Amino acid sequence: HIDPRCLLFFFLMIRRPPRSTLFPYTTLFRSTIPGTWLFLEILNHIRHLKGSLAEVGIFQGGNALCTQHFFTQENNKKFYLFDSFEGFPKLSKYDPQTSKKGDYRPEITFEQTNDTFSLFKNTRLIKGFIPKTFSQVPKNERFSLVFYDCDLFKPALATFKFFWPRILPGGYLIIHDYLTEQGGFSGVKKATDEFFQIKECRSCCHFEASMLFSSG
Repeated sequence: HIDPRCLLFFFLMIRRPPRSTLFPYTTLFRSTIPGTWLFLEILNHIRHLKGSLAEVGIFQGGNALCTQHFFTQENNKKFYLFDSFEGFPKLSKYDPQTSKKGDYRPEITFEQTNDTFSLFKNTRLIKGFIPKTFSQVPKNERFSLVFYDCDLFKPALATFKFFWPRILPGGYLIIHDYLTEQGGFSGVKKATDEFFQIKECRSCCHFEASMLFSSG
């Protein structure tokens, strides 16, 4: 089960917004609480694995900050955080036509976010567009948990191609927005179905609209 401190943290966040000067630029409300709960639950489940962690598309950093807050002392895993900090790149034909390049640009800068996460020595924040930023990951790096939340078709496919061969047996890939409403980010589901249709793996669709894939 999830650490009860996490549940307490969520309830406190709902009742009273944080006003700490320690983390002035990161807001958990910009992260989906069920999605964060799922990430922490899986992380707790695979804590015995040695692989690193990655979050592809951190937006305001709420999910990553919550993860660090509760698990840094219990796990010395490296944590790679990826975001363009410029919003969406050019969209493909499989993405919503109501969206455009530059949408979902965070209200905070890379420098502000990097300043926040500099408190956690095991974390590396990488700025830029996918898949070019993946070149900054060491070739021998392996992962126990990867969380994808970039909303679009091409970044999703590039993420799966890069990370799936690097996920240790028993590790997980969490894909946010696999299920979406009419006119939503359907490119994520298309990329997921296209990539995993010939892969041998365990999968599960979470109530929060995320899809989980387990390696090995």
